[in-house]
Amino acid sequence: MPSKPFQTANPGGCTSCGAGPLKTALAFRVLALSVAGAFFGVLGALLLAMPALPGWGFGAFALSNVAWLTASAWQRQWPLHAQQWVFLVCSLLGLWNWWLGPLLLG
Repeated sequence: MPSKPFQTANPGGCTSCGAGPLKTALAFRVLALSVAGAFFGVLGALLLAMPALPGWGFGAFALSNVAWLTASAWQRQWPLHAQQWVFLVCSLLGLWNWWLGPLLLG
């Protein structure tokens, strides 16, 4: 029995949208980074809201920023990308003020 066109036209890709396997793999990576970026962003906000652990929030935000920087670059979302650079600088400043500065300077 011969194969049907939809079975051979796009092997390994998305059957509903016609994306090839490389585009599907990239979409999965972008989704995974977006989920990680959202998770660490929420975690950072929760940690900053807790009086005992504010410094850890900046570390979570920095992880979130790196995830969003990568995802936004892959998707060519340049306004989001630029915003995440500013947020990353703020996260690093927070890490310096809460952790690295006091550790090095006493």
